[in-house]
Amino acid sequence: MAPFLAFLSCLDCFFSLAVLAAGVFALRPPLSLPAMLASLWPRESRPGATIAHIRVNPPAELRSCDMATDSTTTGTVLAAIDAVADQWRSERDERVQRRHLERADFDALAATGFLSLIVPESHGGHWRSLAETGPVVIDAVERIARGDHSVGLVASMHPAVQIYWTANPEAPEPHRQAWADQRAKVFQSALDGHFWGTITSEPSSGGDIMRTKATATPIDGSPDRFALRGAKHFGSGSQMVSYMITTAKPDGFDLPFGFFIDLRDQPWDGTAGISIMRPWDGMGMKATQSHASMLDGIEGEAWAWPGAMPAGSPTAASLGLGMYCGVVASVVHEAMDETDRRLADKALRPYEEVAWTQAQVDHWMLTQAQRGLVDIISSQPANVAMVAALKAKVGIATAAEAIMSNVTKAIGGGAFAQSSPFASWYEDVRALGYLRPPWALAFDQLIAARQPS
Repeated sequence: MAPFLAFLSCLDCFFSLAVLAAGVFALRPPLSLPAMLASLWPRESRPGATIAHIRVNPPAELRSCDMATDSTTTGTVLAAIDAVADQWRSERDERVQRRHLERADFDALAATGFLSLIVPESHGGHWRSLAETGPVVIDAVERIARGDHSVGLVASMHPAVQIYWTANPEAPEPHRQAWADQRAKVFQSALDGHFWGTITSEPSSGGDIMRTKATATPIDGSPDRFALRGAKHFGSGSQMVSYMITTAKPDGFDLPFGFFIDLRDQPWDGTAGISIMRPWDGMGMKATQSHASMLDGIEGEAWAWPGAMPAGSPTAASLGLGMYCGVVASVVHEAMDETDRRLADKALRPYEEVAWTQAQVDHWMLTQAQRGLVDIISSQPANVAMVAALKAKVGIATAAEAIMSNVTKAIGGGAFAQSSPFASWYEDVRALGYLRPPWALAFDQLIAARQPS
């Protein structure tokens, strides 16, 4: 049995798994983490290098990345997303109280053409390259999240997963034809309106794919069909998306392999090999249906080319983290707009004035970081953009939490009423800070990147 792709353990870990894959799937002893980081991070782009691409504009003019191309078809998709998001925003008071996703929202989103943005032009979609179309996808996700943050986060999983097929147009022999066939299958599913997601993270794994306890057993001796078994959690979009990626170790192998699961019309009650063990009960991003589940024999299809992840990881990390930053920013932009409206005619006491002023300063900085990241993605190589994206994630998540803390101080104690949108937004940004990658892992990566190779 030839080894298949062991890809991302969870979408919280884009960066770490990108560099890990570069070592593991070269089928040679893996480099040390600092060496792998150094190999993907040119010396001229390491800490201390000057970033000279950040545009400076007032935050009020930067409610999205606004990086759409001049393509009429792409512009039509973004306009359709805006129309849907505007409708969702008018339902905000009800939506911020939800603990579930609605099928109608994803049907409406699919109808906008959003799913086609990650499909290459050669297969009937809009994708050209990370530099050309990446900023459009990031912009689209932020627009979606402005309407509904939980839907925006789940929707971002789709391009974050499919980018591995998009970023690798060809595979070497003997995988060439199988990879081409699988790409066509994956892209057609998107054009048919099907969302993709991930259910890869496992309890007690710490985000380390090498510690997976899930197993994979070949079905009838097939080289690409496996029965998957193991506990998984943080499966955002569970019971909503049509396909999910995951990892497991085949019998006799020490390395995890990558698979995707067809969940169309599948019951989640255990009768088809998958069941919900613990419904999502998070305080933040509470409507994402990020359930903990048990795989118990459900069929998974292995990726057709073992080298797809190391080849596509820099692009995937840049795009994935860029979308994550867009979701975080959308929460903050919404909170700032609402705070501005509520405080417009209120006489603030000195403490409230200081809190609100500091929130405005931090919001300006967050906006510049967000726009700067998009500029780098559109102008720099993927391996450079990947590192900038990790820094942006840490900076934007830190700023977002500080902003929401000061916003609630300016609003007052009523901000934490269960019915208040500020209570939901505050918990959303705190929860998002632990994603892609978690705080500790993010700093592990940045510290390791500074070490000599």
